[in-house]
Amino acid sequence: MTKKDFEMVAQSVSRVPVRSDRWLLAAMLADNFEAMYPRFNRERFIQACRPAELQKNYCKKVETV
Repeated sequence: MTKKDFEMVAQSVSRVPVRSDRWLLAAMLADNFEAMYPRFNRERFIQACRPAELQKNYCKKVETV
């Protein structure tokens, strides 16, 4: 898979409305991607699976710390 493919999957996951379902799906996909791709960055993928409004808030918090 390419970077664009991972981004598309993460964007789709970010649209899951129920937070617990979204987290479970992101974690399951990350497990599989890690097994298939040694250079896969789990943390980056999980962050990309957050809804857009949460990604912006998370980045602001990291910058201020």
